[in-house]
This record gives sequence, structure tokens and C-alpha cells, in this order.
Amino acid sequence: IKAKALTDLRFCESVEAAHSNHGTAAKVAEELGITAAPLRLDSQVKYGAMCRGEAEVYLRLPASKGHMGSGYVENIWDHAAGCLLMQEAGGVVS
Repeated sequence: IKAKALTDLRFCESVEAAHSNHGTAAKVAEELGITAAPLRLDSQVKYGAMCRGEAEVYLRLPASKGHMGSGYVENIWDHAAGCLLMQEAGGVVS
């Protein structure tokens, strides 16, 4: 992580509020003292942005009703390629 302090971190999150819980992510950022605006991207582009150093944290916080209210459930293949890229770039995915 290139950030020097916890407060210097920047979050990645989905552009679509229906894809992730923006409110909860904002509360986490506030509690940690993070003031940078989130980097909002969709698809696995978020992993690429993190590999490039444009953000340091990607919290996947699904919206309470699932993807667009359809009951969508995350699957490993939704993140596998991005996780591999992040690990190859020296990052940690947990």
C-alpha cells in the first residue's frame, strides 16, 4: 500500500448503488478518518485500479436486497480474475 497513514487510504466501490452499500462504506470511511472520495468503477476494473495504485481498499459490501433487488448472490468467478491480478501485483485479497 502506498498510503502513509490509514487516513490516506482510498476506497474502490461500485458506481451503482444497487450493487453495493454506499452508505455502509461511507460510515466505515468516516470511522477510519478517511476523507478521500471513493473511486467508483464497475466490473473488475476496480481490481485493475488497485493494482495501478489508484486506490488501496475494495470493500465488497452488497446491498441488503442483493443485486438490483433480485436476490443476487456473489460467486467466486465474479472476483477470481481480479484477485489473481491483485496477488500478482503484490497485493492481498482476503
